[in-house]
Amino acid sequence: MDLSALLPVIDGAVGLDRLRSRMSGDGALMLGVSDGAKAAVLAALARDASQPILIITAKPQQAEALVDELQAWLGDGARRVLLFPERDALPYERLTPDPDDIQRRLAVLDAVALPTPVTSHQSPITNHESPIATPIIVACAAAIAQRTLTPDELARATVVLSRGAQTKQDDLLRSLDASGYSIEPQVSAPGEASRRGGIVDVWPPSEDLPLRIELFGDDIESIRAFDPTTQRSSGMRDAVRIGPAREMVLDHERMDHLADQMQVAGMRGELRERFDADVAALRAGDTFPGDEFYAPFLTAGSLLDHIAAPSASEQSPLPNRATRTRAQLAATPQRIAALIVIDEPADVAAVQQERDDQAREARRELELRGELPHGMPEPHVAWPELHAAVDAQANRLSLSRWATGEHEAAGADAAVRLPFGPTAAYGGRLRVLAEELTQTL
Repeated sequence: MDLSALLPVIDGAVGLDRLRSRMSGDGALMLGVSDGAKAAVLAALARDASQPILIITAKPQQAEALVDELQAWLGDGARRVLLFPERDALPYERLTPDPDDIQRRLAVLDAVALPTPVTSHQSPITNHESPIATPIIVACAAAIAQRTLTPDELARATVVLSRGAQTKQDDLLRSLDASGYSIEPQVSAPGEASRRGGIVDVWPPSEDLPLRIELFGDDIESIRAFDPTTQRSSGMRDAVRIGPAREMVLDHERMDHLADQMQVAGMRGELRERFDADVAALRAGDTFPGDEFYAPFLTAGSLLDHIAAPSASEQSPLPNRATRTRAQLAATPQRIAALIVIDEPADVAAVQQERDDQAREARRELELRGELPHGMPEPHVAWPELHAAVDAQANRLSLSRWATGEHEAAGADAAVRLPFGPTAAYGGRLRVLAEELTQTL
């Protein structure tokens, strides 16, 4: 469904230019708009936006529904709309995250870090796709509260390759291994890499298809996407940027600190043995089976870190700019401050406060039953800290179904009510309906 032709009509009918002028500077604005009109208004505002947009909802189902609605309203621009999902494991639950969720989270980080516009494949550097505008990211607050890679970690874990450049095959494979790729006999899923003679296959999470890098000695001869089933190549690339395969990097200091926090003395039996082995593996500073359980405690970044404009101290996250390689410069995030949209701030706060309480209660019960070491940190950013981080963003727009005007700008600098209302109910009065349609047409 393509509803994009209606956006100019909506734009003019409700006077969105006036709203844009109110939003042109830094500050917070409260927008009164009914639930049914939110997607249309956001699509109209995003249509020509020159900055990334992050839309925060209270619940994951709302985020998924809003993605579908925005894609319908934006038509050809639907590929700009990206869902940043939450990892599906409950607090302190030993459950392997859904690989699709991790892939989509990493793809969003890659999209907002691009020094060039995102393409339809969300691939960073390419010559066969026409670029599209900046991304529109939709996420529930719980997904943002889950920690992720920092912008610096993302940059350091990113490998940039271009045709005609040189790289040693062993060095490339070591870099992919360090970035979390599983080295397999054959690539069949995102996050895998393989080696066959002078060919390296790799499937970055941000790509729809895996990539085949052909080397002649140390020279990169070709870079192509290929179908993993038929092995047929589907297009030449001039250059690619390969982001990490895992939402976690091995930081020995963090791993050692977490091991120090884990008090396993009160545990017994197999669980004690398992956590003892985990503590030893954490101190060793290497990957180990089941280490994804510790990802929430070993990551330090937030999606907000990736969409905020860098401070002066962050302008050069890698070493001295003058000594950095072309690959390092290409991999370094070039961030533009995003517009932050909070859908129903009161609902977001209530859901996240309940989530915080549930996580603390789960930890307490698991500790009492001897199923979790004492001293484990919280698995996500608590609401007060997340709320403060959102409020610290320079350009914010809150949506409220109840706000009616300037005097209802709680938590914002001003409030505006858009002239949307419910449709008339005719209750079988076809003559009245026909007369109104005639007048309208």
